[in-house]
Amino acid sequence: MTAKGPSPDELHAQVQHRLVEELGRSERRLRGLLEDLPEAVFQCDEEERLTYVSGAWHRMLGHQWSEVEGTHILEHVMPEDRVLWPGFPQPGEGNREAELRLIHRSGEARWFRLTLRTPERTQRAGLAHDITDRKELEGQLLQSQKMEAVGRLAGGVAHDFNNLLTVITMGAESAAAGLEPGHECAEDIEAVLEASEQASALTRQLLSFGRKHSMSYEIRSLEGLVLEMKRMLSRLIGPHIPIKVENYADRDSIRIDPAHFQQVLLNLAVNARDAMSGGGTLTFRCTSVPDFDATRRGALPGVCLSVIDTGVGIPAEDLQRVFEPFYTTKGVGQGTGIGLALVYAIIQQSGGRIEVESEVGQGTRFHLTFPIAAAEGESEAESARATFEGGTETVLVVDDDPLIRRMACKFLRNHGYCVEEVASGEEALSRVRAAQGGIDLVITDIMMPGMNGHVLMESLREENAPPRVLMMTGYDSTGQTPQADVALLSKPFRPGALLTRVREVLDATWKGDEG
Repeated sequence: MTAKGPSPDELHAQVQHRLVEELGRSERRLRGLLEDLPEAVFQCDEEERLTYVSGAWHRMLGHQWSEVEGTHILEHVMPEDRVLWPGFPQPGEGNREAELRLIHRSGEARWFRLTLRTPERTQRAGLAHDITDRKELEGQLLQSQKMEAVGRLAGGVAHDFNNLLTVITMGAESAAAGLEPGHECAEDIEAVLEASEQASALTRQLLSFGRKHSMSYEIRSLEGLVLEMKRMLSRLIGPHIPIKVENYADRDSIRIDPAHFQQVLLNLAVNARDAMSGGGTLTFRCTSVPDFDATRRGALPGVCLSVIDTGVGIPAEDLQRVFEPFYTTKGVGQGTGIGLALVYAIIQQSGGRIEVESEVGQGTRFHLTFPIAAAEGESEAESARATFEGGTETVLVVDDDPLIRRMACKFLRNHGYCVEEVASGEEALSRVRAAQGGIDLVITDIMMPGMNGHVLMESLREENAPPRVLMMTGYDSTGQTPQADVALLSKPFRPGALLTRVREVLDATWKGDEG
């Protein structure tokens, strides 16, 4: 007998079985591809509850499938970002996209770009791409642009403000010089001078924030610098964090730029405040260092300023990277990562070194070490009250501010100089050419309309009998770096500083500004 083949029903059943097996294999292959994608794939039902997430979801957000199954998709979106959720599109509509933050299992917020779609016959699906790194870079760029804008604003304000402070200072000095000893107004004038010095420090801080202030070194007491900033730091970090200043050093005079060092203290204080959100103590402690640099011949004494907080501390894996530019352990939008990098650069440029030690839960200690300054130097106040030598040379004062010209010319004439004045670089160049060598010194502002001080100086050097040049400025936005052999007087200045620098330039004893 001939063998009987399968019936039509059996054939149909066999085909169905093979189709099911093939579909199963295809689905497994598809799921395998989805698991390998760097982006997270997820599906939701009509109520927007998760019915599937790929392996990338676990890799990027830390959740196991059992922890997210059946949860609403919005439960995984940062509460403040839920208003950005566009919802899934209706069948037949195009894809919808959104950038928002999802919550990692640890509680950390991470930025994602979501692409959402709703096919005709399948569940609602989405693709999540982690863009946290891009968002951080965008934030750093935005912060950099903000700092640049602040710098430009600071420069403009400082230029005008320093001009006013120069007039106030010189006017107060002039008034004080005309008083009899013991006059009742002497104390008031001294208060004006002290206030102008404090205002000058504020403009330096403003320029330092905008990174528009070049290094100008002075011999200063390390403890004194901290005490000068203590009131500002107290306002900055709040009453819940008391500040202690301790000095155990035998000597603490260092060569430093005060404005830049104020920036160092501000950055370290802000970091300490952020690490002590629940309160604590911030201590500035000076101690002696017998051998600052063992590579030099003989003992080179130093002094160390330790900035100590009682905050949360820094994990070991982050500690070695704290001085790297744009590296920060703070959340997105809470820090740029440039503060400690700037601190490191300032300390290095000042000939010092900085080290950090910290343990989680035990606070952080920054140690700033400097060589002891070779000489104490004369204080600014003593210099301002000294007797200054005048002269009989011809001096041309160039400044577009009439108040500055008037006050500078007055003091120079009172000390014997033959003084002329003009309001622009163009006028100054014409006057020098007409004098044919009769002008000994040109004192010029840098920031002037038309021909600025740098251009004027270069033009004067091309003359047959070029006069000596003294440049003065409260802020230089030209972007040009003064040459090493050019004398510079920073505004605001006291009359004594002007007279001393004029005499140094005319006598060719000026050796260049340190730094």
